[in-house]
Amino acid sequence: MLERAAALQWGAFAPGPHTLWVVSFVSTIDLPASPESSWAFVVDRGGELEPLSFEPRGEQRVGTLNDLSGRVAGIPIRAVSKTVEWDPPRRCAFESVKPSWPISARIVETFEPSGTGTRHTIHYEVTPGGLLGRLPALVVCRLMRRSRRHYQERLRDALATYPDS
Repeated sequence: MLERAAALQWGAFAPGPHTLWVVSFVSTIDLPASPESSWAFVVDRGGELEPLSFEPRGEQRVGTLNDLSGRVAGIPIRAVSKTVEWDPPRRCAFESVKPSWPISARIVETFEPSGTGTRHTIHYEVTPGGLLGRLPALVVCRLMRRSRRHYQERLRDALATYPDS
């Protein structure tokens, strides 16, 4: 069953002397395969389910740069992210590198055992670069919430017919 945060959330946190505003969402779904099989499917065939092309520049690990391109809700997207966590088959995280303004983004995906399957959670947060970044942050977060929710639904459906190893 798909679960998600009730709404996009503005939040304030203070990692340093300046307070940053962040808009975020969390989307969770139960997948009908083990964390190992779910992770393997995402790594090997997840691109078949994605509206965005995601191409690592070399072997995927912490520090790898990833080229992203495609369209979300008809809006062309071109970006570069950096892998900041890579812990198969449990967790991965990526942070935006380019563009670096008017927003920056961080996405964390987790794959946790749940009954006979996997609880897959996506936590997505967008930090605006100043006052001018607040509206783009909200728009990007809304678009990505819809995109990630559809991705998780397609992933669940694809794994229903994928042999669990």
